Amino acid sequence: MGNRGRQALLELRGTYAGLRKTASLEWDLGLQTLEQAFHTGEVARIEAQNKALEELLKKANETIAAMQKLVPEKEKAVKPTTDAKDLAQKTVDEVAAKLAALPADKPDPALVKSLKDAQDKLITTRMTETSALAAVSAAQSNLKDAQDEVKRITDTKTRNADAIAAAKSALAASQATAAKMTAELNTLKKEAANPTSPPAALAFSADSQQIAAVLEDGSLRLWAVASGTPLDATSKETTTASLTAGPDGTFVVTRAAHRTTAAIPAWKLTHTYGGDAEPNRFSDRVNTVTFSLDGAKLAVGSGEPPARARSSSSRPPRASPSKP
Repeated sequence: MGNRGRQALLELRGTYAGLRKTASLEWDLGLQTLEQAFHTGEVARIEAQNKALEELLKKANETIAAMQKLVPEKEKAVKPTTDAKDLAQKTVDEVAAKLAALPADKPDPALVKSLKDAQDKLITTRMTETSALAAVSAAQSNLKDAQDEVKRITDTKTRNADAIAAAKSALAASQATAAKMTAELNTLKKEAANPTSPPAALAFSADSQQIAAVLEDGSLRLWAVASGTPLDATSKETTTASLTAGPDGTFVVTRAAHRTTAAIPAWKLTHTYGGDAEPNRFSDRVNTVTFSLDGAKLAVGSGEPPARARSSSSRPPRASPSKP
């Protein structure tokens, strides 16, 4: 029993259909996790955008308030410039009329100079009026731009509110779906861990890479020895007595009412596993045992789990016949 610590024990559980269903649920659950991450990210992104929009909205409203105060002031400043321009125009007209009344060959130098000064002043007043009108136009344009910005921001926030509501709704739906999948997955795992019908017969494949078990309920199970992964299963109801592996990797199930031997050999017990010394080694009773063809592995079928495959560096436990 000194080599027991080096022995590898693998519990063979579950069915191929259960394995596929579990893998499918885990895949779908992963997709739901990705979808939840996407919707959570969308909510965070839009909320961050709304925060930036709030700052822009604040500045736009401040501009509106400033322009609403500035526009009347600029409009009020236009009238004095218009009056000054009209007065300058009147002066030019008066001086020009006086010059026109004089003989053409006797111009008055003082009136000529007065006309030139009046015309220069008219040009200046016109430029002043133009600047005042431009200031009004600029203030009105800034006011309109700020009002348009407020509308744009408000409309964007409304769309963002709808987008956040949709993302949160999709997130809640995905979480509900994931919760349902998780519950179903936990049920499958619990069912896989529950006791099944005890094995009635076991057999290794010719290459010792697979092991088959016929359960007492008549179903046939097949596992990979290295990983314990279920490979196949049938649910045909039949009473079976033995299971053998063919050289081509197939398994043959044989039904029999009883089994007899021509002689009863004398056996000597060399190793013991389970029993009072190891009550947890096997659950319930041992129904069937089988060696792999190379003698390196021993499969033991007990009440639960369906089968145990053992590999060790030493010879597996066996009952050997004693010499007569």
